[in-house]
Amino acid sequence: TACNNCKSCQLFNTNNHPDLRLVIPENLQNNILENKNTKSEKNDKSDKSEKKSTSFSKNILIEQVRELSDFLVLTTNRKGLRIIIIYPAETMNNNCANALLKSLEEPLPQTLFLLITNKIGQLLPTLKSRCEIINFALPNQQNTLSWLKLLPNIANKNNAEINSALAYCNQSPLLAEQILNTNFLNNTTWLKQFLQALEKPKQIDFIALSAIIEKESKNSDSNAINSAMN
Repeated sequence: TACNNCKSCQLFNTNNHPDLRLVIPENLQNNILENKNTKSEKNDKSDKSEKKSTSFSKNILIEQVRELSDFLVLTTNRKGLRIIIIYPAETMNNNCANALLKSLEEPLPQTLFLLITNKIGQLLPTLKSRCEIINFALPNQQNTLSWLKLLPNIANKNNAEINSALAYCNQSPLLAEQILNTNFLNNTTWLKQFLQALEKPKQIDFIALSAIIEKESKNSDSNAINSAMN
């Protein structure tokens, strides 16, 4: 568990650790920035409209992998490991993955690559053969529930609401935290109606349900959460 007090933790928490590189798609980078801005202060309307018109890639780009070459030749700043985190690893296309292969085949001293994915079948076999595969299982529901209840913004929520969030995101604790920190569950009329309709499938009004889903898809909380899940 991180102490959040030492110099390394402080550098990490401010995204300024000199020996760490996080390689993620542009859309995830944008979501992180938007969440930070929301927590600090609201942007003016002109900034928001400009962001909405910008299209962010959902894939890790080959330029991002090539940029690692400059980082890899540097001496580690804190005389420890040099760490590169690539997430989600399956969003690298073949060209991007092949650009990474050389670094994996001839790793430099004190260098650790962490390729994180929940879709390992989508990784190139050549990538998997050069990595040590470590499987992480989801924690059981009771442990997840206990952990979420320790979080300040979630402590006062009832178990039924927390379990609904966990069910929506397939028991993923971090996604459940993100859902519970928004009004997502309160706004998902379509989801509630769909789950209720499943009890009587012959009576489902698909036209009415599709209209609700289309309206809900414009909700900013839904877009951010569904983007993180996909």
